[in-house]
Amino acid sequence: MTGGGSDANFLNQYGVPSAVMGIGLGNPHTTEEFIPVSSLERTAALILSLCQEAIEP
Repeated sequence: MTGGGSDANFLNQYGVPSAVMGIGLGNPHTTEEFIPVSSLERTAALILSLCQEAIEP
């Protein structure tokens, strides 16, 4: 058994609340995998926003 394809499954199993967040990949898990810079920028902005909300609700 592999437990799925993300570290979140492993962390949740040990009581660490975790979730998987998509980041806009194209052709994932292939030799043609890519991510547009705009997707990286939006993902970074979202993560920053989530961190700020956690610190200053």
